[in-house]
Amino acid sequence: MVLHKFSPTPVASNQTDVLGTLSNSSILGVQLELLTITFLGPIFEELMCRGILMNFYFKKSKYGFDVILSAIIFSIFHQHQNLIVLLPYFIVGLLLGILYRLTGKVQYTMLVHILINTIIAWPFIQDDVIIFL
Repeated sequence: MVLHKFSPTPVASNQTDVLGTLSNSSILGVQLELLTITFLGPIFEELMCRGILMNFYFKKSKYGFDVILSAIIFSIFHQHQNLIVLLPYFIVGLLLGILYRLTGKVQYTMLVHILINTIIAWPFIQDDVIIFL
């Protein structure tokens, strides 16, 4: 977010969709959207990218193909339009893949992913709007 202030870059289509939904939703709609962004989405993505992909394709490849494949799929999940938008998701996917490879615990990648998404969504989480945090 800080980097975007000083050097605007293209925004991923999923972020544009989320911002549109948040600005045009009722309080309940905002709560459900933020619950999905901060909690349900990361759990689903980690189960798919780390839990399933890394355990079934190139399992613990000495060249890291499991980590790379999971990072590619992770970035594709986020509806990229071009490589500039794809790159941050790919890097986060690589870091989460490495964390999973080192720990063997998908729960750790879920927690880190939830933390990242919560930090990103924090400007939209306001005092009386979100009661589940």
